[in-house]
Amino acid sequence: DQADEFSRSFQPTKIIMHTPAQRAIDLATRVIKSRGTIMMAVFGSVPVGFGGEVTIATSMAGSKKDIGALLRLVADEKVRVRASGFPLSQGIDVLKTMKSGRIVGRAVLVPP
Repeated sequence: DQADEFSRSFQPTKIIMHTPAQRAIDLATRVIKSRGTIMMAVFGSVPVGFGGEVTIATSMAGSKKDIGALLRLVADEKVRVRASGFPLSQGIDVLKTMKSGRIVGRAVLVPP
């Protein structure tokens, strides 16, 4: 499996989760290096005792009720999302550009 191959060759010390896919969260818990950090900006479940000493940090934009209200506003077209897509291979440059304040809205890294 690609995840196992990846984790044998490279174990990241930090992973930032911005996808609500449980499969992605499961992958993060498999490849993170011991004593690493998984930052979850999404709802999901992390298995207890998945191995190694890992810090799990969360950052939510509000309660589930708040998120539901926001989604209703989006559905009613009362909120516009400004987003730009970039190839995943440009991730480091995109982060630098975001840090400098030259990206308005969200930057989305798109895998090949």
